[in-house]
Amino acid sequence: MRTKRSVNIRSVARQASVSPATVSRVLNKEQNVKKKTHDQVLSIIKASGYSFKPGLAQKKHIAVLYNNAASLAQNYYLPPLLANCEKHLVRNNYSVVFISSANFDYINELQFHGFISLVHNRSTFDKIMQFTGHAPLVAINSAYSHSCLKKVSFVYSDHSQSVRLALDYLAGLGHNKTGMISLRYQNDTLSFERLKTYLDYCRKTIGKTKPNTYLFLCDDNTIGNAVADALQAGCTALIASSETCSLKIPHFLAQYNVRIPDDISLVTFELPGISEFLSPPLTSIRQPIEKMSEKAVELMLQYLTGAKNIEKNIKFDNNLIFRSSVKPLFR
Repeated sequence: MRTKRSVNIRSVARQASVSPATVSRVLNKEQNVKKKTHDQVLSIIKASGYSFKPGLAQKKHIAVLYNNAASLAQNYYLPPLLANCEKHLVRNNYSVVFISSANFDYINELQFHGFISLVHNRSTFDKIMQFTGHAPLVAINSAYSHSCLKKVSFVYSDHSQSVRLALDYLAGLGHNKTGMISLRYQNDTLSFERLKTYLDYCRKTIGKTKPNTYLFLCDDNTIGNAVADALQAGCTALIASSETCSLKIPHFLAQYNVRIPDDISLVTFELPGISEFLSPPLTSIRQPIEKMSEKAVELMLQYLTGAKNIEKNIKFDNNLIFRSSVKPLFR
């Protein structure tokens, strides 16, 4: 007499010519499996004499995708975003796997119930769309035009609003010459939206009595040159367009013996756990990291439970953290 043992999802999947994720969905009594496939998998399990161990397939496996280690080092909001995604996934009984872009080619050999993407580059995101198959995908801080094609939702902060926050704040304090230092990113919706908003603002102020605005584009290794150009242009305030610039601009200002905020004011994007401890503490734009990660996991749960009318685009406002790097100007 055959001894019964716990079900082996992979062996059942091989016999049924389906993925282990499909077997897991059948065992979890999910609705998104064709009846023919559902009946075939149950028939194989019954014929094998296996006894299904409750809870074995209960955990759903979610892959959290990010670009690479360098992106984590340069974009200071990504590590806490990853940590918050993990927290909310684990609390909802998901198994979490973090995968960098260097290992995306191996994803087809693994089985995941869903994907959360922290990738901003358009070409890399297109690659993600190719291997996710029918599994749901929730992208954080990106917004592309794929959402009508499959189970895809986008959760992001309002990048345009973040730039307007900084510009209006500085203008209200009397800064007539404001410059934004921006990296030359390509295929990056986050940077594109911030840049587009700033350029629109510049066009609207040309020939008017509103503050003069300047844009200084640079590469990661020429931020110092951009800072020098801004000083030569006579800017009284600077806006760092990204977290990458936010730490380097104060460094180069110090090298040029320019004091913040006595000689120039500075608004940056929040560096979690860093901005408030610099000298001076930086006035910065904070993205709602906790809200975005929580909403992303909530959407994933809706997809995996077969909910209807799931939101496709969720946008959150940013807020300005007032510290000591901006000085009012009085005319």
